[in-house]
Amino acid sequence: MLRVRSRTELLSEEKQQQQQQQRYLQQQGQQQQQQPQLQTRPRKPRDAHASAHNVYLEGNLARPPAELAPAAPPEEEHPRGYHTPSKRLRSAFFWMYYRAVAALRSRQLRTLCATLVTFLLIVWLLRTPARLGKKQGRQLSYAVYIDGGSSGTRVHVFEYRHSLWPAYVQLNLPEKIFSVEPGLSSYAGKPEQAAGALRPLLEFAYQQVPESQWSHTPVHLMTTAGLRLLPPADADAILQACTQLLASSRFVFRPRWARIIDGDDEGLYAWAAANYVSGALEDASHHHHSRKDVLEVQSQPSHFNGVLELGGASFQITFMPSLPDSTVQHSGFPVPLPGITRPLFTHSYLGLGMDAALRKGTSIVLSQHAARQAETSGRKLQQQQQQ
Repeated sequence: MLRVRSRTELLSEEKQQQQQQQRYLQQQGQQQQQQPQLQTRPRKPRDAHASAHNVYLEGNLARPPAELAPAAPPEEEHPRGYHTPSKRLRSAFFWMYYRAVAALRSRQLRTLCATLVTFLLIVWLLRTPARLGKKQGRQLSYAVYIDGGSSGTRVHVFEYRHSLWPAYVQLNLPEKIFSVEPGLSSYAGKPEQAAGALRPLLEFAYQQVPESQWSHTPVHLMTTAGLRLLPPADADAILQACTQLLASSRFVFRPRWARIIDGDDEGLYAWAAANYVSGALEDASHHHHSRKDVLEVQSQPSHFNGVLELGGASFQITFMPSLPDSTVQHSGFPVPLPGITRPLFTHSYLGLGMDAALRKGTSIVLSQHAARQAETSGRKLQQQQQQ
């Protein structure tokens, strides 16, 4: 057990040490008078303790007396129950930690915390659409799509607004559509001219989109059956030239945004466009939150519209089967849209488009006409020979 010494006791001990040093110096002085003194350089003593040390060195004593050892400073002792600041901080930290753990074990506190977190999450979700509306509600966004068909090339400039609810963007259909003829497939072997045919379309898009939105507006090029009928080398050359032109435009463009879509994708896009305009997709997204409504929509595919698309060089048919068909279930096309949980059936008939059918019909008529003319000419020649 530590004992705290008072100042009076410390002063008395220091006085006793000084008296012992003086007695030691007197004894050493008497010894020096009896022994011959060594020739040493006199030193100027700084204090009584240093003077005694010099006498010890000059007298060649075997070991210094205990009185010459410097006195150690008294240790700081603290009363019972005293703690340093670091110990107090550690104690406070552990006290708070164990109190928090004990509080979390309380069922009522856990319920309160869960309710508070749920409330904050609901408030955040309700405020998010309002913030988006303030940022993007006043300013429209734009998207430019170039449709490279077989009979011509058309540009569509869409306006839309971002939103969390409903599931689909608020799309404004373009009032003006600009097109040029002939189609890109007519420039086989002349890819530079095919790219030049897109320049008027870009100029029209610049006029429809505000200049401040050019750097935020994407531009896409989707070509259809016209290029699918060309040899792969000619189709790739035309697509590469168009890609270079769009990359140098003032709109946002990525090389993968210029591509030749196959017939199945063409049919799926047509189906999605028709059902978006009719409101069927929006209704399906609303029913998606209720399991009962989802089952009703799944059991009634007639809620959606089927599409028969007659293009210039191909014909597409797309619909949602009303009866479960193993063929459609295994080979159907799933559509990643809200509320659409059943696969679609789609098929494209290349060469049965309106222009292709017209050319084929014209070719058949001309060939039949030529055959009849040849037959008539042969009969006349036979009659002349018989005469």
